[in-house]
Amino acid sequence: MQFLVHKIKRNSRKAQISMEFLIVISLVLIIFMIMNLVIYQKYVAVTDLKKNLEGRHTAKTIAENINEISSLGQGYSQYFTLLAAIYGDSYIVEFYKNEPTVFVKSEMTWSAPLFTANITCLMNTCETVGNVTVINVDSTKKVKVSNHEGIIYLEDVI
Repeated sequence: MQFLVHKIKRNSRKAQISMEFLIVISLVLIIFMIMNLVIYQKYVAVTDLKKNLEGRHTAKTIAENINEISSLGQGYSQYFTLLAAIYGDSYIVEFYKNEPTVFVKSEMTWSAPLFTANITCLMNTCETVGNVTVINVDSTKKVKVSNHEGIIYLEDVI
């Protein structure tokens, strides 16, 4: 009988230590999961911020090149590069006939003001439907911007 009581006490002590160990491990895992969630949320916020900055920069670069050629006048031209993606996402560039603004669209939309709405796109990836001219940017492209009689031309550079 004494042997049985001693064995029960020893087994219950082991069971108590095992239960405490499981509770500690569970708490550590819960804290680790909460930390990972917070870190992931910060990562997503930083990624969205980077994407927003890159999209804004792309719209501003296009507008600055067009505005510079527009203000210099007849016969001037220069080159700039459209990158293949905005932080890994494909995008399009839009111009509206009666609106002096360039729009860059991906998951978000960015815009920048232009001095003129007289823009003609002669690039292979341009489509004009109604009032909208769309440049489908599917790879990195070098673009020539030129001014001929007050009309701004966008052309592929081969």
